[in-house]
Amino acid sequence: METHHLLKRFYLFRNADTDDIDALGARCERQHCAARELVFREGDPVDALYLVELGTIEIIKASADVTVLITVGSGGGFGEVAFFDRDPRPASARAREASHLIKIPFTALTQTLEQRPSLARVFYPNACVFLAKRLRRTLLDLSFAREINGRHF
Repeated sequence: METHHLLKRFYLFRNADTDDIDALGARCERQHCAARELVFREGDPVDALYLVELGTIEIIKASADVTVLITVGSGGGFGEVAFFDRDPRPASARAREASHLIKIPFTALTQTLEQRPSLARVFYPNACVFLAKRLRRTLLDLSFAREINGRHF
């Protein structure tokens, strides 16, 4: 899939102008990962978000066992929340299979948003809607878990 189309479909850039998408796309990097290769490790400093062009990435927590938290397939993205808080990576990302990624360095994204206010006017509201929906879902999940736990005690 072409970088332009992948960026255009990703929720943070949905409804962005073609010129803005092209400007950001020019700053993206392609990355290939072999099966089971780590994209980043838990605790690593944050520097980029990723879009999966082709393949599957697992977001994992590793302790005695490896727990797969989420699986991201072609067209999906990961690592974007770190753009807003810049805290170290809370989990690792690993290729389940050979995968092709589009890496968007945070410095390139920040510069593009500063240089292209029209992109920022799309990016930030899209991020707010996504994060609000994720928070709402988390609150519902917590409520459900408390209800289930209450029945067992």
